[in-house]
Amino acid sequence: MENGARHPYFIALFETGKAVHSSLDLDEVLQELVRNSAAALGARAAALRLLDLPGRALELRAQHGLSRDYLEKGPVLVEESDLDRQALRGEPVVITDVRQDYRFQYPEEAAEEGILSVLCVPVMLNDQGIGVLRVYSSDARCFDQGEKELLTAMATLGAIAIRNAERFGQVRSDLASLENYVTNAW
Repeated sequence: MENGARHPYFIALFETGKAVHSSLDLDEVLQELVRNSAAALGARAAALRLLDLPGRALELRAQHGLSRDYLEKGPVLVEESDLDRQALRGEPVVITDVRQDYRFQYPEEAAEEGILSVLCVPVMLNDQGIGVLRVYSSDARCFDQGEKELLTAMATLGAIAIRNAERFGQVRSDLASLENYVTNAW
């Protein structure tokens, strides 16, 4: 690249990787991840959703660029979203026109929001889909292989952040138990 310009993909990966390794605040890291994902792909918005405990719904954990009205459209139910079921199996999914594709759960609300195309990739932990990362475009886009690979890498960084947060939570819990034991033993 000329004049030392850096590709937005590298910047997004670097900034997100830096957030994953410098913060134990999962919400902060996931917010940085969705912001960087949208910026790198020149997308209107991005969102990361994780499966709830029963595995029936995808709960919003971080978003960038979406209106309150769109976010309050209703639950994202795995049973009713072919897009998310496909992604949770480990496949990146592209929808070029949400108004015409049966796999998208809320086509009217997306059209009102100005969303036309979506790229959705799985968030995988231990080879299991635990959520999805989506970018939303106002333009008709097919999303090329490089874009799919970048978003998949970003989702992997999200999974690492989630694993780190779980481990940190376990360490804190173990430490509290140990402190309680020591206090009560004396």
